[in-house]
Amino acid sequence: MPNPAALGAGNELLPEHLAPLARNLLWQQAMESLFVFRLRLSDARRLEEAFALLIEDDHVASLSIQPLTLSAFFMATSAVGAPLVERIYQDGGLRWCSSHRVRFLVPVDEEPRPRPSLAVGAHPPL
Repeated sequence: MPNPAALGAGNELLPEHLAPLARNLLWQQAMESLFVFRLRLSDARRLEEAFALLIEDDHVASLSIQPLTLSAFFMATSAVGAPLVERIYQDGGLRWCSSHRVRFLVPVDEEPRPRPSLAVGAHPPL
């Protein structure tokens, strides 16, 4: 896959006016190859062990820990995430796991719509 930053800006790969669209599409394709993995572990020690394993992997795109629910969330491709989950399972303490492909509900290049302002004393529609 070409480097999105190299598209446009005098590069012969793409006309200058199409470069932002191409970068956007390449970014969206890269993001949609990711999965969000959610793990629930049996205790704090197992959560710490899972965190240590996940934080060390350079291919984990994002990682979030929720200590109160003993949960870990991370983003990675299926090829990276599935073996990590398998390793955590083999180490013991994995109570539940789910994974979902990252999807965009609106085109990434679409501008957000401005929210209507409410006049003082006006109520939002129900």
